[in-house]
Amino acid sequence: MDNNIIDEIQTNRIEKNEKLFKYLAILTGVLAVLKIILRPEILSGDGSVIDYIISLSPIFFYFYYQSKTSKHKGQFIKWTKKSIEYKSKDVHNVITIDAVQAIKINLDSIDIQLKDGSTQTINIHDYTEYDDRLRIKSNFEKITTTPNSA
Repeated sequence: MDNNIIDEIQTNRIEKNEKLFKYLAILTGVLAVLKIILRPEILSGDGSVIDYIISLSPIFFYFYYQSKTSKHKGQFIKWTKKSIEYKSKDVHNVITIDAVQAIKINLDSIDIQLKDGSTQTINIHDYTEYDDRLRIKSNFEKITTTPNSA
């Protein structure tokens, strides 16, 4: 693969959200242990046990979020002189510039129509920084306005 990288943009939105959930889960666990230490009667068997279990819900939400988003980590788009490589959600692909016929730039996605008739869609929903979105769209506009050079 050509190592002449023109631009690369990464997003770690999922990782940031996961870190927040992780801290909340740890805080919940610590508070749960302190609650048992300070008030052991909470596990006596009446309705307070159910309340205690419900208070542990941030821990369960963390593990649920982590399992649902594991494929969404490490998203990036990399432009080289001859190709576009991207990982978007659970799709990782490389497209050669020479194979591109047309590019349609949408609000949250980029549709790349290839000369073989297929279409590749790059989801940019997780790129939440305004400047990153501008760079992404600008880079794809350059591809559509620059004639392919062999």
